[in-house]
Amino acid sequence: MRTSHLTIRKRILEEKSKITDEQFFASREYSGFLTDIAESATKRYNRTVRVTVKADHDDETVAYTDFTGIMINACNEITWSFPSRPLRSLSLQGLNAHEFGHMLFTDNPVWHSFFRRLSAGRFYPRKPDGLSRDQELHADEILEAMLDNNDPVPRSVILNTAHALSNILEDGYVDAKCSSAYPGTPARGIALNNLRYAEVVPDIEAMINRKIYDHNIILNLLIQYVRARELNNLSDYDGEY
Repeated sequence: MRTSHLTIRKRILEEKSKITDEQFFASREYSGFLTDIAESATKRYNRTVRVTVKADHDDETVAYTDFTGIMINACNEITWSFPSRPLRSLSLQGLNAHEFGHMLFTDNPVWHSFFRRLSAGRFYPRKPDGLSRDQELHADEILEAMLDNNDPVPRSVILNTAHALSNILEDGYVDAKCSSAYPGTPARGIALNNLRYAEVVPDIEAMINRKIYDHNIILNLLIQYVRARELNNLSDYDGEY
């Protein structure tokens, strides 16, 4: 162990402290605490995983992994929306679990193969079976747009949308797998963050009134459903979306 987990847990529960939450979460000891947890979960790979925690209110970064290490900004909007150090720590442990979940359950070679083939105007591993007539036409139009060098806009929209959909669905898959494999604090932290993520997405009618693009509304609704299994529809909207 890089640090005393008992000491860290005591400091998490302290009502008052000589140091601020920013100083505590950005400390070497707290990064070591999360690193111990990540390495324990990913030990099947027999490799070193380093978790780095910073506290920067001006940085919009939440968390990410490059599959050798994990970077977390303790002052991200979600974590800092919680009112206490224990809840903030649970949020950070949830972010840590989500990122090492990617190390465990995300199939990077398949992900890269899909987008490499799509960029070349082909589906990976092949065009889906059982498509309706309209779906067949849309699939053909997608591939034609990917090969059209005269108009780069449709190609860019398709790739950006495909990346967004892939990331949303992959995050949901990783959270489910990680929560099942680690049903204690990691699962509770993941659930806490996902509920908060879903809460910050506006109501459907609010998004319509703000004239948010249709595909962005759909992506926001999908994020809500994947993370919280429900939609923010306080206005009882009942339309095409």
